[in-house]
Parts: sequence; C-alpha cells; structure tokens
Amino acid sequence: MNNPSPLIPQGSMLERRNASRTRVRFAVFVVLSVHVAGLMALLMMQGCQKPPEGDAGVQTEADTNLVVEPFQPIDPPMEALMPPTNVIPELPQETAVMPVPPQPALTSTEYTVVAGDNFTRIAQKFPGVTVKMIQEANPGVEPTRLQIGQKLKIPPPAPSPAEATVAESGQRIHVVKSGENLSRIAEQYGVTVQALREENNLSTTKILVGQKLKIPPPPNAPPPLIQPAQ
Repeated sequence: MNNPSPLIPQGSMLERRNASRTRVRFAVFVVLSVHVAGLMALLMMQGCQKPPEGDAGVQTEADTNLVVEPFQPIDPPMEALMPPTNVIPELPQETAVMPVPPQPALTSTEYTVVAGDNFTRIAQKFPGVTVKMIQEANPGVEPTRLQIGQKLKIPPPAPSPAEATVAESGQRIHVVKSGENLSRIAEQYGVTVQALREENNLSTTKILVGQKLKIPPPPNAPPPLIQPAQ
C-alpha cells in the first residue's frame, strides 16, 4: 500500500499532481492545434492555385478563332417554285364494252280456265298480254263459250315500251299496261283525262291492257311537225 511519507507534507504532493495533469492537458491541446493549423493551411494553398498558363492560352486562342456567320434565310430554289413543263397528260383508258348476253326466248304458258273467266279477265292476269294476243294464240276458241278446265295458250307478253311511241304523223301513242288508268296516264304526259277521252273517242274511262291510246299535246304546246313524204 502507498502510504504517505510522514516526512513529506501532504499539501505539496497534491499540488504536484495537479501541476502534472495541467501540463499533460496543455501538451495535448498544443498538438491538436498544430494539426488543425496545418490542415487549414494546406486547404488554403490548394484553393488559391492559378490555372496553368498553357491551358489559358489554348482556351483564349480557341475563343478568338470562333467565327459567327450571319443568319441567312433559307429560301427554296426558283426551280422548285416553277410549274413543271412538258407534262404529258394521261389519256383516259378505254373501257372494254361487254357484250350484252341475248335474252332467252319467251315461250307460251298453258292456262286452265276457272269459273267466271273470259278473255278480258285472263288477259288482266298476265301483264303485257292483250285479249287480241290470246285470241291469236287460240284460234277456233269462242270467247263466249269457255268451259271450266279448258286449256288455253297464253302468249309471252309484249315488250312494254318505257315511253310513248311516236307515229309517222308525229302523234304519240301509249300502250296501256296492267294497273294503269286514264288518270295515271294523263298525269304521266301532263294532260287531262278529258283531253285523253276526246282524243281517243272514249265514252267512259274504262280501258284495256294492251289498248293503244293517242296522247294529245299538252296545253300551250306547238303542234307536232309532220314531215312530207319523200
């Protein structure tokens, strides 16, 4: 055990210990201060360095050799604005005309007489067939003596003209079709029913399929021209 010496006073020993501790602390502080000062000096020296003269000269020379060209508007060449010359127009190609296939020949139809039939009623059942056509297709058959179950030949319908035919005298002729009447025919040609009746000497408005009607000229129309016979 460290027992204090009776010959040395106790106060002087404490003072010596405190003094040694103070010296150690001061030495550590001095060492740390020296290191911090050295680091700061080193950083300041690196920040204050100037760029090399060789690099500055190259950069200055490159900047002085830069030439800025003035802006020039880009205009299309005059040749592009001029319309093309000597252009050969495309000729329309001729389209091939397909021949119209011939229509099959129409044949007669067999009809069986039923109760209440006559030539007029039978003709009305077949558009485009007239009473005269039925009579010509069935020679020797009496129209007033038809019998139930009797066989009749119905001829093929006559081609219905799309427009009224024109006679040699210039008179328009209309062939009555199934479902027509005087009112509809008069409206089609721009005339009145009374004018149709007077032109065709009709005492009533009843007409038959296949009947030919003279079409009078419309009101305020010039009379038809009659060409002299050559």
